[in-house]
Amino acid sequence: MYFDSPRGKVTYEFTGKEDAPVLVFLHGVATDKETFRSQIERFQDDHRVLIFDLPGHGESYKKEETPSITEAVEALKELLDHLGLDTVVLVGLSMGALVAQCFAFHHPERVRALVDVGAMPFHIRLPRWYFFLAKVALPMVMLIPKKLFFRLFAFDKAVRKSTRAYLYECGLRTGKRAVLKHTKAMMEALREGIDHPPACPVLMMHGTKDVRFLIKSSRRYAKGAENARQVMVNNAGHIANADEPARFNDILENFLKEIL
Repeated sequence: MYFDSPRGKVTYEFTGKEDAPVLVFLHGVATDKETFRSQIERFQDDHRVLIFDLPGHGESYKKEETPSITEAVEALKELLDHLGLDTVVLVGLSMGALVAQCFAFHHPERVRALVDVGAMPFHIRLPRWYFFLAKVALPMVMLIPKKLFFRLFAFDKAVRKSTRAYLYECGLRTGKRAVLKHTKAMMEALREGIDHPPACPVLMMHGTKDVRFLIKSSRRYAKGAENARQVMVNNAGHIANADEPARFNDILENFLKEIL
């Protein structure tokens, strides 16, 4: 299915049990809604499940101009309005977690809970040297051949062979130039951040083989917040929900039982 938003076509899939709590899954850079196929299979019997391709990804419209997290937040709001969904649980992966946190900041009345996977708390500011290194490194990536770039990308983000294969193929479809544009958009969003953390229940999940600074920042936040917790997914990388779907789904299900 697709929705013609004011910004263009947004492709989505909405399935599951009628009149049940709604789970919205938001994918990361260089991937698409299929990232969460294992979650749909697990949760559609007891929940309504919404997945969609974020702007510039999958089968959603392709933008020529520079993308932004704000644009993704607006696309999410427009889709929820289109489907008549007032309150939802947001499950965001990597870039999708930043979109989810930003949406919760601007529309707190519409978010029952947040699940952030492979991401850092959006209200915590990164040091200036991080943005300097990113600014220097991103143009250099253009020198790497496309296929090699996405093989390295897949190897870095996932542990399971099937997850790496998915990341590689999806990355090729998205394109290296588009991936770098979305990465720059994330950097700009992280530089701006949000003024305060969400007030709703928050679950932060990381694979044990994810990037260490992401894990540490989430751990610090969870220790100091009454409404937040961190749970690790053993033997998983950045894409924990696809590397270890059964374990990931168990953790998510237990959290949902507590807060819904």
